[in-house]
Amino acid sequence: MKELVLTQKSLATVRQSLIDGLTIASGAKSSATYYHGKDEQLKAIQTQIKSLYKLSKELPLIVASQKGATGKFVAEVLLNEFQNTLKGGACNIVNPIDWYDNGLSDKAVLTALNNLGENGLPYVLRLFVDLKNAKVNNERSRKIVLGFIWGQDNLEFYAMKYRNKLAEILRHVYGKKMTSVLLSIAGKAANVGEFVVGNEKEMKILNEYILRYYNGEPMKAFKLLLFIFKKDAGVTYGATEFPLLSEYQKAKTDITGIKSVPEEVLLGLISSVRHPQYHSMWSTKIQREATKALIRKNVEVSLIKSYVDWFYKNHVQSHFELEEKHVFSILGKEHELVKRALAEHRKLRRLFKEENEVVKNLGLIEEKLEAHIRFEERILFNEIQKMATRKELKEMELLHMGSDSLKKPQEWKNEFWK
Repeated sequence: MKELVLTQKSLATVRQSLIDGLTIASGAKSSATYYHGKDEQLKAIQTQIKSLYKLSKELPLIVASQKGATGKFVAEVLLNEFQNTLKGGACNIVNPIDWYDNGLSDKAVLTALNNLGENGLPYVLRLFVDLKNAKVNNERSRKIVLGFIWGQDNLEFYAMKYRNKLAEILRHVYGKKMTSVLLSIAGKAANVGEFVVGNEKEMKILNEYILRYYNGEPMKAFKLLLFIFKKDAGVTYGATEFPLLSEYQKAKTDITGIKSVPEEVLLGLISSVRHPQYHSMWSTKIQREATKALIRKNVEVSLIKSYVDWFYKNHVQSHFELEEKHVFSILGKEHELVKRALAEHRKLRRLFKEENEVVKNLGLIEEKLEAHIRFEERILFNEIQKMATRKELKEMELLHMGSDSLKKPQEWKNEFWK
């Protein structure tokens, strides 16, 4: 493999360009506070990207893949990358064989795309719409876009929440003719109720445009495709396979009691004069305000309960077990403070598992858990520290390194508290 050699002068140029690029990337806020306006900000970003690209084709992607790069910068880098996929530019830092033939380029694109996704899915969808508006639809962009969309673990939720935007993006990527072909194949399978392909040509089309990217049952992908393009009349969404879309189907005739469908989606349904409950729940201002309050309460309580269940399973349960096994043993089970802590653990476990009187129990969980943490931090752990050996204290410290996750969990994606 041929080595790439940079002179001292070019190395200094690269170093300064990287510094400038990182400065722009980390400071390019959507509010444009650093610049006088968004147009000036966008121009600065585009100028820096061009400078990096000219110096070495892979530099913009390298910068966009770094944590801290803002969504606006990453989106512009990716748009530039897709637009210039088949154009010039030289790799002067990473060996071209590694960058292209060994797939580092696509890996960098995916890293930058995931980085963009950290800002929220709307940022990624906006980029895909920008690709449509810029008439970018080459083999590379299609592969990346389809891989990202069909690879989403939570595609059912996104299909419901961003239905129109996903349809716009997929129609651009597939093209009108191929979109029609795919919907026809999916529709025939949905009508039969099983995965049936008419011929080898259809199977090849499905593999190329959907199945190679989708890690699930083909029938589920077909139904999602039909839903996204609003061609799902007569399609049934079972509650086990489609917990969200089955609720959405119910909401099309009755929105009361619906808890899993996003608020804005329910409002879109009930605000249509064609909805059966429009005249009783939406036609006057008073009705609208009452309906909004009802939807908000149902959806928010359900969402909070889901989060609390996840929080207990992924954080509280293991935290309690670690304390009971490794920490409380320092004082012994007969110690009054340990008895109190164990009693509070039992009470909290019951509250977390309770499925009735949800609103009341959520309030109790908040109250009891906060009081329990305060008791442990201010009283119990102080007593334990007095009795523990240096080795035991070190073990306690290691065990509790993850205790901050009780206050700020990292894995829950739908951060409704923001």
